[in-house]
Amino acid sequence: MATNPEPQPTPQNAPVAEAPLIEPSPTSTPPIPTEQSIEPVVQQTAYQEAFDLTTSAQTFAENAVSADDWNVVTTQFEQAIKLLEGVPAQDVNYAAAQDSLKRSSYALSFAQKQELPPSDPFPEAIKAAMNAANLTQTASFTSEWRQIVEQWEAAIQHLANVPKSSPNYETAQAKIAEYSKNQTYAQERIKALTASSTTTTSTGQSKGSIAPARSPRSGSCQCPYDYDSRGRSCGERSAYSRPGGDAPMCYIRVGVSQ
Repeated sequence: MATNPEPQPTPQNAPVAEAPLIEPSPTSTPPIPTEQSIEPVVQQTAYQEAFDLTTSAQTFAENAVSADDWNVVTTQFEQAIKLLEGVPAQDVNYAAAQDSLKRSSYALSFAQKQELPPSDPFPEAIKAAMNAANLTQTASFTSEWRQIVEQWEAAIQHLANVPKSSPNYETAQAKIAEYSKNQTYAQERIKALTASSTTTTSTGQSKGSIAPARSPRSGSCQCPYDYDSRGRSCGERSAYSRPGGDAPMCYIRVGVSQ
């Protein structure tokens, strides 16, 4: 019967075979990171950075005491202005950036003198104008229209006090004309309501009251509450008010009763 051959002993000095080393290929590419490992990077726009800087500068200015404090304020305004000047015209924040640029330059001019800008009455003018506009929506009585006239007058006075150095100066001048037209309209409503006060004849009939037959028009002085081409109220210059002139239907009588 055949027998298995016995294993031959390995010589002590015989070399042992080692696994070959595999070096990475110089052309191999690094592993691509998975979506979970990618963190989004949110970059601030120039306008956002400028907004943060102007906010910080205004806070510093309100509490500035030393020259070093004012230096911080000045530096931050200067950095903000540089960023705002770099906002391109196609940027969605361009209009806001231009407005902020004017305000920042205005504030910087005072920070360089270590002073706060004077109080701007422009916001108070807008507040009074909003009050007048809201009251106009529901006004029915003479007393209410007098309140509206007073609110427009307050708004106009605030606008007149906006200094030339203010970034709101040009806007204030334009709104003075606009608010004056609105005030004149309210004054005309008072005249119409006063003239249309209900009176009673000797026979006991109520003549009722009169009201404007239509809305005011611009460029034609047919009725007292119309405006001429320069935006001024026609008033006594209207055809309705001139003796011997045309007789347009400017008012209608309402509330007639027996």
